[in-house]
Amino acid sequence: YSVKDGLENSERKYLVKCVWDEMQRQEAYKDEIKQIREMSEIEILFENGKPTLKESSCNILKRLARAFADNPSYQIEIQGHTDNVGNYQYNKELSERRAHAVREYLINQGVPAQMLTAHGYASDRPIATNDTKEGRTQNNRIEFNVTFE
Repeated sequence: YSVKDGLENSERKYLVKCVWDEMQRQEAYKDEIKQIREMSEIEILFENGKPTLKESSCNILKRLARAFADNPSYQIEIQGHTDNVGNYQYNKELSERRAHAVREYLINQGVPAQMLTAHGYASDRPIATNDTKEGRTQNNRIEFNVTFE
C-alpha cells in the first residue's frame, strides 16, 4: 500500500486509516482461519466409510464458509486423509470424495468455486500412528491449506 502525493493532509490521513483498517481485518481473519482450521481437524466428521458429512460438521463448515467468502484473495486446498486400514485405492478414492464433499458444501454456502481445490491423499500423510484406534481416528481427517495473497 502507498499513499499518493498531491492529496490533502486530511485525505492522506483517511487513506492511511483505510489501509490500516484493511490490514487489521486481514490479520484478524488469519487468526480466525487458524483457529477454525485447528477445530476442523476434530469436528469435520463423515459417515463411516462414506463421503457423507455428518450433521454435526455443518457449524464449523458454515464458519469456514463465512471467513473464506469474506476474503476472496484466499486460495484453499481441501485435503482428505484416511488411515491405512483396507484397500489403498479405496481409501484414495474415499479421501478424494470426502474432500470434494467439503468443497461442494462450501460452494453451496457461498464460497466462490475458483477459491477451492480438493485433493485426496489417502494414508500418505499420517499425523499419528495407524497402530491404535485413536491414531487411526486422527488420521481420518480433513485439512485446509490456506494461502494468503
